[in-house]
Amino acid sequence: MPTENQTGLTLLPGHESFKGVRVVPGMTEAEYRPLPAMNASALRCLSTLTPAHWSHQLANPERTTAMAMGSALHAAVLEPVDFFNRYAVAPECDRRTTAGKATWADFLARNAGREPLKQEDFEVVEGMRDGLIRHADCKMWLDLCASREVVLVGELDGLQAKAKIDAVTMSQGYYLDVKSMSGPATLDNCRRESEQRGYFLAMTFYRRMLRAAGVEVNGAALLFVEKERPWCARALPIDPLTLDAMELEVDAAIVRYRRWLVNPAEGWVSDEVELSLSPWKRKALVQ
Repeated sequence: MPTENQTGLTLLPGHESFKGVRVVPGMTEAEYRPLPAMNASALRCLSTLTPAHWSHQLANPERTTAMAMGSALHAAVLEPVDFFNRYAVAPECDRRTTAGKATWADFLARNAGREPLKQEDFEVVEGMRDGLIRHADCKMWLDLCASREVVLVGELDGLQAKAKIDAVTMSQGYYLDVKSMSGPATLDNCRRESEQRGYFLAMTFYRRMLRAAGVEVNGAALLFVEKERPWCARALPIDPLTLDAMELEVDAAIVRYRRWLVNPAEGWVSDEVELSLSPWKRKALVQ
């Protein structure tokens, strides 16, 4: 039977011990998600918000259209053989009508266990997938990192930790993540997305997990693809010095994760800091 830890998260049988870091082949999302361990999502949240915010996210998981599209893109790019087993194009019908209800019920009966995608969403996913595959550098990285959806679990910095990396080559030490983005994938936009959405932090955490598993890491890349036609893509290797610099932010987020374990309801803490103008506003006023 599943057990629970102090945070109330389900701990699956066989994963009571996280000693060391190891690869767990074949772990499904349903098995991975409830594992009570520090992960990139927790650290991204706690790097800017409070333990209370992370507790709220855990208790109220979102499944937005953008997230569903991101999951479908990952399946199409990283697990193409399995993609059509997991997704099906939904019929256009008005489910408020008798005929529409019947059409929808028939669709569900014929596609049990598959997630429905609207026709237009399916076309976008296909377009983004093709955009990534036809880009020579993206294809090179995808061919290099042949192990897909690699799950690592173990002990990191004395804490239970887990990571799910889009694609890895364990023998050569390269890894990547696939990201869709609104707007053009210019270098400035990709850099801004990576900073604001915590991609740099996540990739640094993945590097730490891989090293803890005994992998000699030699490089990492983010593969970006635009969400709109012509679905242009680009592969951007990450400067190792950037990952080195982000180690401090990972350390700070881990400190906050430890605080979350002790007090999951903790909000903003009082400190001896006065509210003042931002540097750019102060500079504008004195000119």
